Amino acid sequence: MISVILAILKIIGIVLLCLLGLLLLIILAVLLEPVRYQAAGSAAEKEIHARAGISWLLHLIQVKLELVNQRAGITVKLFGIPIRRMGTLFESTENEENPDSGNSSQKTDSEETGKNAERQRTDSNSETKIPKISDEVLESLPMEKNVLSEERKADRTQPAVRTVNRQKESTSKSEEEQKPQKEKNPESAAEAKKAEKAQRNTDRGRQRAERTKQKEEHAKRKEAQKEQKIQQKEEKRRRREKQREKLEDFLDQIQNPENQRAFRLVRTQTGKLLLHILPTRLSIQARVGLSDPAATGMLLGAFYALYPIYQDHIRVTGEFETEVLEGSFRLKGRIRIGSLLMIVFPVIRDKNVRRLIKQVFRR
Repeated sequence: MISVILAILKIIGIVLLCLLGLLLLIILAVLLEPVRYQAAGSAAEKEIHARAGISWLLHLIQVKLELVNQRAGITVKLFGIPIRRMGTLFESTENEENPDSGNSSQKTDSEETGKNAERQRTDSNSETKIPKISDEVLESLPMEKNVLSEERKADRTQPAVRTVNRQKESTSKSEEEQKPQKEKNPESAAEAKKAEKAQRNTDRGRQRAERTKQKEEHAKRKEAQKEQKIQQKEEKRRRREKQREKLEDFLDQIQNPENQRAFRLVRTQTGKLLLHILPTRLSIQARVGLSDPAATGMLLGAFYALYPIYQDHIRVTGEFETEVLEGSFRLKGRIRIGSLLMIVFPVIRDKNVRRLIKQVFRR
């Protein structure tokens, strides 16, 4: 009985050890296996060709990008099997592989358009058929036209006569109304003059009151504008004082020895990060020629002044007779997740950096 229990425990222990070993292997593969990237391309006249790719875990996961002139395509592979394809490049290749489908669709479209044209022609012919007219009808047409013309003339003359009569009646009425107005008493005329004078005086008083109100409003506006200007000046002065205080505080923080240590650590770690991310292999070859040979010479001189930085990785040749811009490039690199963690972890763990981050967020 005890031997059976021990055998079961032994099997369970072996399974657990296998699972732990597999988990450890996966963790080490994720941390130590680098993400590799590479790119290459060339440009000549109006043709551009470029390829780029990213792979991880011994090429189990791959992403490739391809660019041909103005067409691009992306492919995603898992265990070497393409899962997803996107881009105009693959659409154009599919159309080239299946030209028959496009021709058949064009044929059907042309046949449909031909049938529609024939239908339209038949409809137009049926609609444009003109009926025959007898000679008797033709002879009767001019007589009807004369009758209609005479009726229209009579209709036109009638409204003119009516308008003349109306004008005469209106003039006679106005003359009759004006006669009794002239025969009124002179007393009513004097009263009317007095009323007009009183109305004028009231209008002048209203105008004076309105002018005084406008002057008062104008004075109030000037006072309000002066107060606004004073407030704006005070706000500007307060802002300047706040900016000076912030600048002084910032300078104090920079001069603080603890913050200086944090800045040094961040600077060194960012340098290591860039060195790790940048490509390990880089080669660029270019042929440049501008319209002016003097400008080409100045460009090459400025370029080779930076030769100690890029050394033999970049080569540029000048073309002084023709205007040319051609070249090719190739680069490779890798990024390890474990190395990134080793670079970032000291920065996160440092007390000075954490204190500085807290101060920044509090503000």
